[in-house]
Amino acid sequence: MAREQTSSTAAPASTPAFADARDTVQSNCEIVHGLPAPPVPPPPPPPPPPTTTTATTTPNLAKTGTYCGFTNAGGGICFDITGPPLDMLNLKFEVTVHGSDCNPSKDGTISFHTGTTSTPLGSNNQFTYVARGGNSAGTTVAGQLDTAGNASGTIHFQGNIPWTDGSTPACALDTTWTAKLQ
Repeated sequence: MAREQTSSTAAPASTPAFADARDTVQSNCEIVHGLPAPPVPPPPPPPPPPTTTTATTTPNLAKTGTYCGFTNAGGGICFDITGPPLDMLNLKFEVTVHGSDCNPSKDGTISFHTGTTSTPLGSNNQFTYVARGGNSAGTTVAGQLDTAGNASGTIHFQGNIPWTDGSTPACALDTTWTAKLQ
């Protein structure tokens, strides 16, 4: 195959020139046949997917630890919050009963302790403990905790409590309480 080499002194643009891969082609507007076209650059990469922001909610959980405070019936209250999942346990409180709180009438201090019986906290940081048996069956302690370490609630105490003098009066008392994380 005959080949024609082109240069800047080559035939006018109307005369076609033929070249192969060994030829040097000048850039003077010649029309050259036979060389492969230069490679086409790859297309640009696709744009990254749009950024998606997903909101997540962190539950407002009460703080774990020991809470202690006072009842409005002349005694203290303490309990532990453990978890997660959050549970209330080791509830202890004292209330002072006066005359008409008991039948027959009695004045004194009553201590109450749940031991390690646990009561789960709801998603709103509330709990309700109810004594199911024993001489304080029906006693109820309800509480609400916040995320800053504060707690408050109510106590409904009822029971037939043996006193050191041998009597067992039926006592009932309603009161409120407040406590803080220690």
